[in-house]
Amino acid sequence: MIWIETEEDIDKLDLLLDEEYIGIDSEWRPTLTQYHQTGPSLLQMSGKEAIFLIDLMALQICKELNDKLTQIFCNPHSIIVGFSFTSDIEQFVKKLPHMTFIRYIKNFIDAQHYFGKVHLMEGQQSLTKVAEKIFEKPMCKVEQMSNWERRPLRKTQLHYGALDAYVLVGIIKKLREKSVADGVAPFKRYVRTLDN
Repeated sequence: MIWIETEEDIDKLDLLLDEEYIGIDSEWRPTLTQYHQTGPSLLQMSGKEAIFLIDLMALQICKELNDKLTQIFCNPHSIIVGFSFTSDIEQFVKKLPHMTFIRYIKNFIDAQHYFGKVHLMEGQQSLTKVAEKIFEKPMCKVEQMSNWERRPLRKTQLHYGALDAYVLVGIIKKLREKSVADGVAPFKRYVRTLDN
């Protein structure tokens, strides 16, 4: 798990340029009233071995970060894996409009949607239920509604954030294997370009 909070840290993200799958998620402080609107505070990205937690409180207007993330998200050799990621995109577009990397993703798959197609299930399943079905282990979601703007983050928050991105890589691999074995939901059909 690698914490990214300074411009000097940004080149560490180059490790993701060789990844086939990159799990992605973001966290923001829950909005309790209409007067306290916040944007993404943490961006989590994971390959098969390294997980990056990017402090958007510190780097939200950093051009170098936006350029590096654009390079990663536009890499034709990687597939970005999200889970019901539309709300995350909306948060970036509304609250961090200068972070333009989120507006264009070369290869994207939504693991929530693909899970339903592979398992022939209607309706949306939570990440917890999908992970439990695939790995036969529950995921702890205690930190889901915590204050993601406070620094330093607690170890339990770091673990929660890292796991949400990391588990997506394993989920998509398992789903792809099952789709091949069962002859359903051809993987490439569900990988698409996101251009917002």
